[in-house]
Parts: sequence; C-alpha cells; structure tokens
Amino acid sequence: MNCLTCRRLLLISPRAQTAEQRTHLAECKACKRLMADLADLDWQIEEAALVPVPEAIVHRVLLTPRARPPWKYAAAAAVLLAALGSGWFVSQAFDATSLAKPAEAVGPSHPAVAAISLVVDDRAGLAREGDTAEMDQQLKQLGLTLDSRDVQAHYAGKCQLPGIECDLIVLEGADGRANVVLVSDYPIAGQVLVADRRMIALVNPAKSGGYIVVADSPKVAKRMQKLFRRG
Repeated sequence: MNCLTCRRLLLISPRAQTAEQRTHLAECKACKRLMADLADLDWQIEEAALVPVPEAIVHRVLLTPRARPPWKYAAAAAVLLAALGSGWFVSQAFDATSLAKPAEAVGPSHPAVAAISLVVDDRAGLAREGDTAEMDQQLKQLGLTLDSRDVQAHYAGKCQLPGIECDLIVLEGADGRANVVLVSDYPIAGQVLVADRRMIALVNPAKSGGYIVVADSPKVAKRMQKLFRRG
C-alpha cells in the first residue's frame, strides 16, 4: 500500500483500518501523523456534538417566535472570505460569526471546489518529479517564485479543471503536504478559502491568473501559500 491510498482510506474512515493499512502506518511516520490528527479531529467533533438539552426547550421553541438568524455556520462547501494580509481565523467548525465577512455557499464548478475534487479523486495521479524548468516557467508566467528551501517541490504536469487548463505542483515538508494548482489567464479578484470533503482550498490571485493551495488544514494551506512570492 502506498501513501496516497492509505491517506484516502483514512479520510474516508479514520477509525476503520485494514491489516495492510496498519502495516503501512507502522512504517510511515507521515501517514501515522495524519491518522493521529484525524483521530483528534474526530474526537473533537464528537465532543462538540454532545450538547446538553436545556430545560423546557420544546416550549421555548414552539411558543417564542423568532426571526431567522443570519448564517452562523458554513455549509459543507463554504467559502470563507478574509484578508489574509491582516490575519485570518478559521475554526474547525467553520464558525462564520468569527469572521469579518459572512460565509456563503459555492457550487461544484467553483475552481476551489474543483481543485479539491482533483486531489481527492486522484485524477492527478501519483506525484512524480517532472520537468523543473517547466514548473519555473509556469510560475514565471504567473509572476511568482517558489521558496523551496524547506519543502520538496514536484512538478506533476498538466491538469484540468472545468473549463480551465492548469498545472499541478506537489509540496512536501515538515509541516505537511499540499497540492498547488496553477491557473493562468483566469480572473481571480482576491483570496478565498473553501472547505469541502475535509479538505481546504486557498485561492490566491497572481499576475495573470492565480494559484490554489489544497491541503488538509487551514494551517498547512496558509504555510504553503507563504512559500509563493510575487516577482
């Protein structure tokens, strides 16, 4: 079993493991660390759901008319808008009340959602080190440079989002792993954070298009995003 298959199985069901998967986890520190993070997240979600029911809640709900409150939590695929330059915060429950701007639903055709599907569904294939010169050329076209001192960068070749041609870069470092989708000649006005299928996609504008960082947490996505610099 390879890392990609093991991680996909962990994301599908973190508590259920096959014998082959357990053998891989015993040998791979990165997958074992992901398993621990998922187990912790699963536990936190379970704890958050154990909310005591207030007394007389039925009478309060039925007898007290209330206006419908604004969005409090984002949907499964939600876009969280914030200015990352001045700092941003996303809780594991994606509490939109803590953000400067409200959350709103996005459809499956949104580039960030499509980028997550590209990674999760493994249409990009296993990462193999490709033509570094081609990677540098695509970054240059976007007006970007990559600080790869603390990560290993693999150019995985061309990819396809709905109606958009793109290039895929895989970054691996001590902080985790991220897939970066480069999109040229596609208008991206500002930074957008999307959560879908237990993954995070951070959309960033560039000189002539933009790039989408896909990771398993906002923390990893933000750290990987900082490796890309304009100029």
